[in-house]
Amino acid sequence: MGFQLNIMNRININGVTFTSDTVSKFFNVVNHIRLTTDIPNIYKKSIYFFGNCIALGAYAEDKYTIESNLQRKL
Repeated sequence: MGFQLNIMNRININGVTFTSDTVSKFFNVVNHIRLTTDIPNIYKKSIYFFGNCIALGAYAEDKYTIESNLQRKL
């Protein structure tokens, strides 16, 4: 894919581990939340994903995560 795999830095806040904010061409985290692509300007509901590296899409570009793919289908 051509991007660095070591860009996922972790931080610990009150005993909870988060992914630190990251901005790159393929992997973006804002306020400790992974960027989901194709979000419409107006929406009525939200779905929250929690989990390990599979839910995070650790080694996938933003547009190829489970959340971004689901967003395009909904």
